[in-house]
Amino acid sequence: MRHSRVLVYGAGVIGTFYAELLAAAGEDVSLLARGRRLEQLRSRKDITVLDRLDDGDRFDFIFVAVRSNQMPSALEALRGNVSETLVTLANSNGDYTAWEEIAGKGRLLPAFPGAGGSIDSEGFLHAKLTPRWIQPTVFGEIDGSRTERSAALGALFRKCGIPSCEVKDISAWQRCHLGLVVPLADAYALSETPETIWKDRSVIRRTAMALRSNVKALRREGVRLDPVWLHAIRILPTFVVISVLRKVFASKFASVFMRPHAISGREEMAFLHELFYSATCVGPFF
Repeated sequence: MRHSRVLVYGAGVIGTFYAELLAAAGEDVSLLARGRRLEQLRSRKDITVLDRLDDGDRFDFIFVAVRSNQMPSALEALRGNVSETLVTLANSNGDYTAWEEIAGKGRLLPAFPGAGGSIDSEGFLHAKLTPRWIQPTVFGEIDGSRTERSAALGALFRKCGIPSCEVKDISAWQRCHLGLVVPLADAYALSETPETIWKDRSVIRRTAMALRSNVKALRREGVRLDPVWLHAIRILPTFVVISVLRKVFASKFASVFMRPHAISGREEMAFLHELFYSATCVGPFF
């Protein structure tokens, strides 16, 4: 079986973790890092660690694993590279026009990672894949078509043991995802005790109301709700949504995946808050 040549641009939690998963499956993986992170990774033997990229370096896939507010500068750095497919592993409001204007029409294959974790002060990665039933790695062509490269990406994920799902409308999926994660991140930012946020009745109630408002607004705008269980937020009584939220915030999933990212990525979350509500006909509850 032919091995893919992959570059991971960005050596944070997601970039490093996906690079490790790809390398463990025998793929030819390079990881671009800078500064202190570059020094922490130089001793890696299974991954080629780069501090620069030549425009002539060709890869089957470039995984752009940076935060949403950093994506424009990352795509600018990759504009001149000859590789044809950039897999953007990041949140988006579903409008890829600006990103394509930077990177080039037809190069983007949007995706969202199904993983999370943290990097400790010594540079060691502590990360896990999200359970498939909660959040696989989602990807899809902007125009909704199934292409040779999207099929190849799905096959690569399967080979590496990465739960994944190719969706027909990646734009709708990412808008729905923002409508879900923005209130959750807002809740952590508002709470004085994020470690025990589920005990804060006021914050949990406001989060439930924000989620319901967002889902209803997306549906009014004709956005197909994906995943389908988002309809439950719209239909179920508020006290049921509140009860479920308390359990979610108190879960191990929240402590491993939700809280670390919401707290360490507050700048990105504030950016996403503004991005979502500026494009949606509803005001924030926070």
